[in-house]
Amino acid sequence: MLLMREHLHALGFASEIFAEHLDPALGGAIRPYHELAASLSPQDLLIVRHSMGHDQLENLLALNCRKVLMYHNITPAGFFDTGSVFHRYSLLGREQLSVLKGAVEHAFADSRYNASELQALGFGEVDVLPVLVRDEKYAKAREPRCLESGLGRPWTVLFVGRICENKGHGDLIAVAEHWLKRHPAHPIKFVCVGGYSVDDPFYIGLRRRLDAAGLGTVVQFLGKVPDEELLDWYTRADCYLSLSRHEGFGVPIIEAMLCDLPVIALQEAAVAETMGGAGLGLADTAPAAVCAQLFRLMRNRPLRRHIVEGQRQRALAFRSQAIRGDIIAALDRLSIAIPRRNHASATEPVGPDGSIRFEGPCESSYSLASVNRELAKALSARGERVRLFCTEGPGDYVPDAGAVKQLDATTRELMQVSADAGKPSVVVRNLYPPRVRDARGELNSGYFFWEESAFPDQYVADFNLSLDSLLAPSRFVASTLRSSGVNLPIRFVGTGADHILDVEPEALPVKLTEGFRFLHVSSGFPRKGADILLEAWATAFAGRRDVCLIIKTFPNVHNDIPQRVEELKRSRPGFPPVQVLMEDYTPGQIRSLYQACHAYVAPSRGEGFGLPMAEAMLHRIPVIATGWGGHVDFCNEDTSYPIRYRLVRSSSHLAGQEAPLWAEPDATHLAELMQRVKADPDGEVAQRVESAHRLISAEYSWERVAQRCEDAFAELKGMERDFSAQPLRLAWISTWNEACGIAAYSRYLLDHVDESEVKVSVYGRHNTSVPDGKTRLTPAWKDCSESSLRGLVDAVLRDGNETAVIQFNFGFFNVQALAEAVSLLDEAGVSVVLMLHSTRDVDKPDFKASLRTGLEGLKRAARILVHSEEDLNRLIEFGLGERAAIFHHGVMDVAGRGQLAARDALEVDPAVKIVASYGFMLPHKGLIEVVEAFAELCKARDDVYLFMVNALYPDASSTQLHHELLARMDSLGIRSKVRMFTDFLPEEVGLCLLEAADLIVFPYQNTAESSSAAVRFGIATRRPVATTSLGIFSDIEGQGLRFRGREARDIAADLKQWFSDDSLERSMHGRDAWIGARSWPRLMLKMTNLLRGLVIDAASPDPARYTRNFNKD
Repeated sequence: MLLMREHLHALGFASEIFAEHLDPALGGAIRPYHELAASLSPQDLLIVRHSMGHDQLENLLALNCRKVLMYHNITPAGFFDTGSVFHRYSLLGREQLSVLKGAVEHAFADSRYNASELQALGFGEVDVLPVLVRDEKYAKAREPRCLESGLGRPWTVLFVGRICENKGHGDLIAVAEHWLKRHPAHPIKFVCVGGYSVDDPFYIGLRRRLDAAGLGTVVQFLGKVPDEELLDWYTRADCYLSLSRHEGFGVPIIEAMLCDLPVIALQEAAVAETMGGAGLGLADTAPAAVCAQLFRLMRNRPLRRHIVEGQRQRALAFRSQAIRGDIIAALDRLSIAIPRRNHASATEPVGPDGSIRFEGPCESSYSLASVNRELAKALSARGERVRLFCTEGPGDYVPDAGAVKQLDATTRELMQVSADAGKPSVVVRNLYPPRVRDARGELNSGYFFWEESAFPDQYVADFNLSLDSLLAPSRFVASTLRSSGVNLPIRFVGTGADHILDVEPEALPVKLTEGFRFLHVSSGFPRKGADILLEAWATAFAGRRDVCLIIKTFPNVHNDIPQRVEELKRSRPGFPPVQVLMEDYTPGQIRSLYQACHAYVAPSRGEGFGLPMAEAMLHRIPVIATGWGGHVDFCNEDTSYPIRYRLVRSSSHLAGQEAPLWAEPDATHLAELMQRVKADPDGEVAQRVESAHRLISAEYSWERVAQRCEDAFAELKGMERDFSAQPLRLAWISTWNEACGIAAYSRYLLDHVDESEVKVSVYGRHNTSVPDGKTRLTPAWKDCSESSLRGLVDAVLRDGNETAVIQFNFGFFNVQALAEAVSLLDEAGVSVVLMLHSTRDVDKPDFKASLRTGLEGLKRAARILVHSEEDLNRLIEFGLGERAAIFHHGVMDVAGRGQLAARDALEVDPAVKIVASYGFMLPHKGLIEVVEAFAELCKARDDVYLFMVNALYPDASSTQLHHELLARMDSLGIRSKVRMFTDFLPEEVGLCLLEAADLIVFPYQNTAESSSAAVRFGIATRRPVATTSLGIFSDIEGQGLRFRGREARDIAADLKQWFSDDSLERSMHGRDAWIGARSWPRLMLKMTNLLRGLVIDAASPDPARYTRNFNKD
């Protein structure tokens, strides 16, 4: 009504709004109804807006003026409880329509659907005048503004409408319930904006359903919110979902479209007409069907863009210019003279404006700000329309005016100081933390640096939801993001280093120590490896005064370089000279520092790129750097002196989240390399320096980086794929549905594959793998005795697979045959992922095997996945580290019955103490030691029992061990205290037995396996576990107790202690979060994302961009 009045005023009419019930928030904008009669004259036109019934019809009909009807529809009474106010006024409203038919000279409706209702009542010709929407208000939704500072926001689904029976809130709750069961690895939030009454029985019923289903944090009822907050929700949400069963128009649908929010809506009543073919329509509210559309939209940013483009065209019909024309036509229909026949001014373009907007720090000396400026200038120089917008991980900020004044004129011109309504064609985010969920370009791209082996899951989820592509500053970053589960197109573009050459050298503020100068420039953070450098320096040049280490750094809470230097001077006689420069240096002084030094040394534990190394190369200085990280793109044996390393757990600020790794440089090797560079016995330094200078000059200029960015944007659409329309075809090569831990591993993963985007075929072992009635199974291989796997390869190719996951242990495949198979599949265009469940050489009298025998073929795998740090380092030693990564072993995330309920089901006394063992009955499992230790525990207390849940394995050694265990129990006199379960039990039975325990023990004696499925089954029960200190348990660090040794007496001593203190309870800390991060649905999602990414890589014009060289000498 307010908008109609504004349009009428613009056309030269006097216009007022009168209502029976006034909203105080509108102030004096609307007049009370009782003032209407005195304000009218016979020639005035009264527009009677009618929806639900009211009590003023008789007074309205008595008014002496012209009248027209504007019909907004009446929700049918059948939606409301008989006797309710809504039911009564719905019936009354329809009765009043019959009366109004003879009282108005013409009728309008805001949709054809509503018009048809009037025509069915005999109104004759009815014109359609759509609901007016204040379209300019929604331009703010396209502005670059931060609406959240956090990371990891769930996929957010919005609905706007009051809470009542016809709006579909009950169906929405059913959808939420189905989603959590069907897609547990994908967090989601349903936000419902709209008024309600807390004592409304319908609302109370909805709340009870939410509470009963545990959906209180998943479905939120916000009530009515201010317009600004509503706009924020339209901007923040990922999707608009309407399950309303009756709408006469559906204004929020148009509002969502104006905000570029993809719409999914039930096609009931007038909704299909309102959408006009845009958005996604639903035929019904079946939860599975609704979830399928939500999932498809969530996993498909190209589809979202396509939908938004169609919605923009549809929304044009509801913008001010179009609506003004509709009003003029309606007035002409009524033969009303229009005082000022002026059409609304044309609105601004609603699509992308052709620009590239960099969003991140821009004006400061922060390295990310420098990168944003330089890349923006380089793209601008190539003719692109570029803008810089200041924001950071925690939120937007106003750039420092003094810092902006110090920038060059070109950069100042690119700075976008305030938000505007233009929607850029491309948004490039480069900030930290990597906030991307509110990026609002037509295409959203990230340009992020990363220094460790794994990218946090919450960052991965945000990237996959909100970005269209990634620009990688190094191949290391590209590979790490892909292995972590980022499924977007990733294009290596590099980072420029030549901006340092744009400044003139300036005089240094201090005199440098004489001698051969090694330079190190860094923050002094632990990641930079200054501790390793100083240790190696002390060793390499002890007692020497003809050398000096120059360290350019700055004060910060993590920087202890000055203290370390002083300590080494005191503790290491003959400690060679070190000069620490803590003052701020200008870029010109940094140039002079490079020019004054003779070698650059960087034993970094991790780099996203390694700008100082590149800058040193531009200054023709030999570089010594760790052989792992982003700088390996240009720091290799031809251009530098790589330091040997091993991967260890990171101690960075992210340590402990997902156990990332970084490099630990070899200090002894670093010392040798520094001595070698100083002496230069073979005259090789100059050759490497020139090779490095040529490489950096040719490939790492900002102009070259900008060119690669343009190529990446141009190639993006060719690299995208709708996996819902064209599912990924996956060959899964593994044992299947048999008594085998790897078969169980495969089943746990594939139970959670989403068949809407992945079509799986399993290729199992002849004779032992058996169908399960659900999965397509093809027997295609036998065991390690086969010298060729060509039959397997033929089967995989014949079925048209484009990816293959091969589960490996040495008993499955001959390594050379496997290497040949990987090569053949790679040549045929199949991306192969090898999952190695063991990597250590097998050296038994009757069986010997090593991955070393198939290295060249194995290198052709797209990824090699292992379960532990030890395995990853072994692959690096073998030369297989190039595409290797850790992939966690999975854990069931089950809602267990709890210990008391389990004991009740088993009829076990709740007061006794139970120790349990679990896994196959095999000699290396330490079961003899368990029995002997338990006998000692029985001497200390008489309330303990042992549950041995150890299935017999189809091997003679297992049967022999069973006999030995029984005999040992008899000899120790504890047979009556032990319960043995030697059958291969159903999961639910095994879970119940272990849930009844107070402690589950895994006292393995020795094994070549990389990880244990059995211990994870124990962890899943959420009962305390204890293991021996073997490598097989390294990846569950912190999730259990450790026996002090492997012998029976050590195990017994620990059992006695743990049952007498609070160790068992304390060992459970953090268990739920740990299980959640490694749940099978989460792992299968990560695998699916990896496979999707590899398929995109295979379609890339430059698949070699992910190659990296992180292998040891």
